[in-house]
Amino acid sequence: MPAVTYLSQHEAEAGRTVPDDKDCNELLQEVRKVTGEEWIIRVHTYQTKRKLFRKQRTVKFYSLYYGMPNGVEWQCVNLASPEGGTIFHPSEVSRELVLNFLMGLRNGYEECAAKLGSLANLGAAKTPPSIEQPHQSKIPTQPQGEGEQSP
Repeated sequence: MPAVTYLSQHEAEAGRTVPDDKDCNELLQEVRKVTGEEWIIRVHTYQTKRKLFRKQRTVKFYSLYYGMPNGVEWQCVNLASPEGGTIFHPSEVSRELVLNFLMGLRNGYEECAAKLGSLANLGAAKTPPSIEQPHQSKIPTQPQGEGEQSP
């Protein structure tokens, strides 16, 4: 069962584009177009406290969500990172992890479409025998009479 969450309409709309990152936004739009499904990326930033006389550091991490078919829930896509992380102890998912996942998803969809397209273009090519002739069952199809016994 996937881990899902509910997002407000405002949160979902904000995640449909990544305005501060052109490459990430282009890839997200490509994936949405190729898959025909809802994908959003939420970018989170926070400031870390540092020791005396050191500047605060800004940390940016990403969350990837898939829109469930019911239109209300969003699946949290948990990506494996070197630091680990689970839905109970989330890790800081980097931009690179999200982009790698989306590139793999896009390329997988395009590869499948290319393979299916090449199969459709074969036209009169012979279908595999397993599709042409279904497996013949050895179970008798006619009911046996009352006095007959099965072998």
